[in-house]
Amino acid sequence: GCDVNVAQLEEVQSRHASELLLLMYTADDVLIGTAQASFICTPPGYSAYINTVVVDQTYRGQGLGKVLMDELEKRAKNCWPQIKKFTLTSSPQKGAQGFYLKLGYRMRTKEAGDETIVYVKDFDGYTS
Repeated sequence: GCDVNVAQLEEVQSRHASELLLLMYTADDVLIGTAQASFICTPPGYSAYINTVVVDQTYRGQGLGKVLMDELEKRAKNCWPQIKKFTLTSSPQKGAQGFYLKLGYRMRTKEAGDETIVYVKDFDGYTS
């Protein structure tokens, strides 16, 4: 069963491509890290999709990725209090599985011939 009404569909349309959160981390006025999330409004619930988390190669391994992710999640929850989960996709070749798992994400599925892993992080007792 899919309980979606016209008002909800109109809200999806009104939010489409308009809800974006961008963080930029600088050192000495130089951009060294960025993270971006989008508000996703799809039945049965709202979520935030982590589009990108990038740290300049020179600054990797210093915990900046975790700082960006923690801040992005915190701000997303403040901006979009109705979200119940975060999702993201990553290629196994990037070797980021351990990073996301340490942050509380779980691997939900592998798709496209194992070229993409979908990660999900639920909160407030919500599970998808």
